[in-house]
Amino acid sequence: MAKKETDKTVTISGLTIQKAEALTEPNSVMLYGRAKTGKSTLAASISEVEGYERVLHIDLEKGSTAFARRYPNVDVVQIPYMDIDTFNNVIDELYSTELALQYDAVIVDTMSTAQEWAIMSFGHGGTKLDFEGWRKIGEWTMDTMWQLHYMRPLGISSYHLTDKQIQLTKEIWTLPKISGASQYSVANVPDIVTRLYIVDGNDGPMRVADFMPRESKIGGNRFDYLPQEPLGNISMPLLWEYIRDPKHADPEPAPKTAAERYEGVSADESN
Repeated sequence: MAKKETDKTVTISGLTIQKAEALTEPNSVMLYGRAKTGKSTLAASISEVEGYERVLHIDLEKGSTAFARRYPNVDVVQIPYMDIDTFNNVIDELYSTELALQYDAVIVDTMSTAQEWAIMSFGHGGTKLDFEGWRKIGEWTMDTMWQLHYMRPLGISSYHLTDKQIQLTKEIWTLPKISGASQYSVANVPDIVTRLYIVDGNDGPMRVADFMPRESKIGGNRFDYLPQEPLGNISMPLLWEYIRDPKHADPEPAPKTAAERYEGVSADESN
């Protein structure tokens, strides 16, 4: 029997058919957390991952100073205040032109601010949006997230965090800070959605990443070998260790939060 050719490119409807083993890395990552929890620095640390050295940081808040000394080789483009048209043009060029070939990763910091500018633009500087206006905002938000997901470079988006009470159940949900119905749907797009927070560890404050969706917290990932519990001292190189070779990753479990310690004490006392 003749040996099958394994190196021949096979296409269907003009699209190349690939083996699943070639599709093991994320297309996009979403980070969210309260102010000053290290979202910008964590995102910029992707430049230390092999294959992602060429990074563009799209800075809407002049926050690149947070990582400038630590990651000086990251390229930065600062969007003028409230200039959502320029932001849209930058995203469009990275998605549809050869500019994308110059970068391995693109960071939007933050999408929360970008949406605020879009709302002001769609509302013409203060006019209250009607139903049609909010529909357009939702479409714009999701379209931007999909462009980050489908562009050739890895797309990293960061969001601020907000707490919202669900009227029906009175539960407090921890969500990305974004307005409209897309608040619940933006997390459907990226391959990895991580909530960041700070916990007091033995050696001082520790930045923690929680990958898992919780009953009242947005999160999740498409990689079933990522940690099920929050990780301390998170960095992109550590995250990529899990993605590329989880057997050799060296995790640092996160200390419990004050609320978790309180719940544990309360449970012990009740017994």
